[in-house]
Amino acid sequence: MSRIWRVTDLATIPTLQVVAPAPAIGVWSWDIRTNTFFWCPTTYRMHAVPQYAPTSWGTWIGSIHPDDREEVAPVIQKLDEIPEIRLSYRTAAGRLVVTRGVIVRDPEGNPIATFGTVLDITALRQAHAASVEVSDLVDADALDPDRVQELVREIRDTLSWVSSEKIPK
Repeated sequence: MSRIWRVTDLATIPTLQVVAPAPAIGVWSWDIRTNTFFWCPTTYRMHAVPQYAPTSWGTWIGSIHPDDREEVAPVIQKLDEIPEIRLSYRTAAGRLVVTRGVIVRDPEGNPIATFGTVLDITALRQAHAASVEVSDLVDADALDPDRVQELVREIRDTLSWVSSEKIPK
């Protein structure tokens, strides 16, 4: 069940600036009243926007892959009708991300702000594709030891970002 945030709850919301996200997890907030976004450095990197560049609705929509914009924009424009934000999309930089957020409402129930996280799942998708290829080779009884080793290495290298200091290129 999702939590409905009201203006009186704002004092209990953690300050996003002090959150130290993991290399593939970013945080964001959007003050709808002023159209002001806050993105942590990781969120800027995922969206290929210069760090600390001014951000707004237009900046965010512009950072989404053109093929995904038509699906994302209508969801956000219906904030008064939905309990939370749940989206997946590709960024213009080619990253595949999943974002989850809550909507803060005024006493009348009107959305006034949102905040949440964005997770880069690009490497996980790549590792999954490589594991499917290994499975297909096993099923087809077409195991080429060199190719299997190459795929295992690819899976391991792809997932190594989990403990690294940066998002994989």
